[in-house]
Amino acid sequence: MHATIQSRFAPILYVVIFFAGFLTACLWFNPKDYLADLAPVVAAVCAVALVWLAWTAVSVIARKKNEWLRREKLIQQEKVHPVLHASLQSVEEQPEMLALTIRNHGKGMAKNIRLQVSSVSDKAAERAIVEAVSKLVIVGDGLDMLASGEVYGSVFGDIRELSASLPEKKFGGIMKLVMTYCNVFGETCISETSLDLSLLNAVELSEAEHKPSKLLY
Repeated sequence: MHATIQSRFAPILYVVIFFAGFLTACLWFNPKDYLADLAPVVAAVCAVALVWLAWTAVSVIARKKNEWLRREKLIQQEKVHPVLHASLQSVEEQPEMLALTIRNHGKGMAKNIRLQVSSVSDKAAERAIVEAVSKLVIVGDGLDMLASGEVYGSVFGDIRELSASLPEKKFGGIMKLVMTYCNVFGETCISETSLDLSLLNAVELSEAEHKPSKLLY
């Protein structure tokens, strides 16, 4: 908007400066009859001053309005900013089954959610979980939307089968989940969660049969 105001006033300013310079030159080359040219020269100089003052005032107003719009946009973004967080949980009805859950802790809806899963050190214990999670539909196809406070969950494997396939029968390493999505304004947002898979080793299936427990945060 500031640039638009400048482009509108610039031609007028150039014309006024031209006439002021023209009249000033006439006065310079005709000093004996300067009183005859003094009035138009003064008028031209005053016009230049008025145009400059008007341009300055409009520029200040435009800057203030732009600043207000910027702050308003930040407030709106804060009110509609989704924040996604992933975790691993045991299923309530089947405690031996593990599920990937994604919760929107933010204040706005998340749309067009895409999930990338990776291991940090590429150890066998990490790969077992990463490969199982990577088979989920949300990893391949994504999720259309997740409202504020809403939770998405999907089972990806049996903890007993997963641990049995490991060399030392123990989980370990870090699994990283990067979630890319858009807010209601269509702006891209990114949330990243790192899960310590060694916490899975503390799960006692005999206790989990009676009380479901949240495994990772």
